[in-house]
Amino acid sequence: MRHFLIVLIGALCVVSCARISPPSAAPDEVVEPGMVWLAAATGYAVTDGDALLVVRAYRAGAMASLGHNHVISSDFVTGNVYLGSAYTDSWFDLILPVSSLIVDDERIRADYGDEFSAPVPEDAKAGTKINMQSDRVLDATNWPVIRIRGFLADCVGAACTAQIAIDLGGTLSRHTIPLKLEQHDDRLLVRARFNILQSELGLSPFSVMMGALSVADELRFDLDLVAVAVTPDEPAAQ
Repeated sequence: MRHFLIVLIGALCVVSCARISPPSAAPDEVVEPGMVWLAAATGYAVTDGDALLVVRAYRAGAMASLGHNHVISSDFVTGNVYLGSAYTDSWFDLILPVSSLIVDDERIRADYGDEFSAPVPEDAKAGTKINMQSDRVLDATNWPVIRIRGFLADCVGAACTAQIAIDLGGTLSRHTIPLKLEQHDDRLLVRARFNILQSELGLSPFSVMMGALSVADELRFDLDLVAVAVTPDEPAAQ
């Protein structure tokens, strides 16, 4: 019985789901700024360790008590932010390696309170990461990075709305998210809190026993990053 429960716990994770194939736009259909615009903007670089992405997935179904809520995280977010004369003239391009995603880091779980206080077995964590990188889910062999691009559509003070495109496993999806953007000397501070459905990302939430044991479709994202201004002769982040 204990082994059965451990298997179920390992399965009940955001990344223990199957990939579906909704219609998606080709990556080159994402509107990107032209070179003239980029030359007039101030560039900021995001490097390893200057950002943290946390994704929370929640258990669901009548037998949810057999599973855990889960946290997937990465601090290997890199890329560039281009700030125009106004915040709404700004654009960004971020990437993170699928291999950098950590399953249920205990320090991060502790930051989210009682809902994430229950320990997750190490073998369940390891099995979940292997499954997450498989061709059934994120397909890390063929799509080793996740890319997030977008622009600021509206800002009132530091509170902004961004239009983003997420390229995950070859599926491109578009979303509107809120974020806060603050400028301090040569640094930009970005804080975003938003929810996206797994099905919108091209993933099918895990479900067994006619939904009695499942993962909720909604994922909760927390993104915090610091971008540092670069001079024109400095290379952009890769």
